[in-house]
Amino acid sequence: MSGNSKVTLIFPIAGKEAHAGYKYKPFLKIGDEALIEIAIKPFQKWNKDIKTIVFVVLEEHDKKYNVS
Repeated sequence: MSGNSKVTLIFPIAGKEAHAGYKYKPFLKIGDEALIEIAIKPFQKWNKDIKTIVFVVLEEHDKKYNVS
């Protein structure tokens, strides 16, 4: 990135999918890592250019998993 501009990453993680067994997918494990960890990993090399990471969740998920 050029200059002092930084970006905000937005991850929409509010869905409930039948193919995931209606489980909260961000915390599902693939090997030793949660899906949300795997999703963020490619952006780590630009960490200095990231201002904020925002996860868009359902209110029910926030209450149940305290994800906000």
